[in-house]
Amino acid sequence: MLLAKDGHVVGDDVDKVTFDRLGTYTDTTTGKPVANVTRYTYTDAEDTYVVTFTRHRDLAATKMIDQLDGIKKAAARLGASGRRPRPGRRSWQRRSSSSLSAGSTR
Repeated sequence: MLLAKDGHVVGDDVDKVTFDRLGTYTDTTTGKPVANVTRYTYTDAEDTYVVTFTRHRDLAATKMIDQLDGIKKAAARLGASGRRPRPGRRSWQRRSSSSLSAGSTR
């Protein structure tokens, strides 16, 4: 995060930033949490800066998965089901055809 005032950098240390959500509710269309106010507070030895964003209305409320089709939608639904690859493993691994034997289920 970079904080500037009048064209000069006044803060760039992410360890000095806190984030708050206020007025959080669950959106009925998407099922996702939405905050009516998001607030970033930057505090260093001498100064404190607060940047606040206030939500007045929704510009759009759509499920991104509804914009997909075919294999992309199936993959997104699989990810949304909570199934995750084991730690340290990629969910999709590239293998050369020579590394697979007939009938391999890897």
